[in-house]
Amino acid sequence: MSLTGTLGKKDYGYAILLESDEKYLLNQRVARIIPKSKVGAKYILNILQSEMYLNQLYMLPSGTKQANLSNDDVLNIKITYSPDQYERESIVNFIYDVSNSTDNILANASNQIQKLQELKATLINASVTGKIKVS
Repeated sequence: MSLTGTLGKKDYGYAILLESDEKYLLNQRVARIIPKSKVGAKYILNILQSEMYLNQLYMLPSGTKQANLSNDDVLNIKITYSPDQYERESIVNFIYDVSNSTDNILANASNQIQKLQELKATLINASVTGKIKVS
């Protein structure tokens, strides 16, 4: 998770999940969060990326230009989670299903917009060159 950003902007607190065994270097303004095995990394990632968590995180830093979070800032935000592992896994699966569905819808809409823009350009070209009559 990134611990530094611009005060007043939401450009810090960004969390990702690394699922490989590769070794990575962290600088002094990046936190490595290792969840307890019973909670689950994907569940914790969804919490760290949630509006509920991030809104609390963005209220913490002070200063004039740069927002700096400490490890304690990140770890002391109160969160709620289900003690039931099956329920946590169901929540994660639901979030990923909805996210994938939304991504597919957005990709489809983007493709349709691109095709319409190509059609528009073709029609403009045909009307300018006189291939079609516009009345």
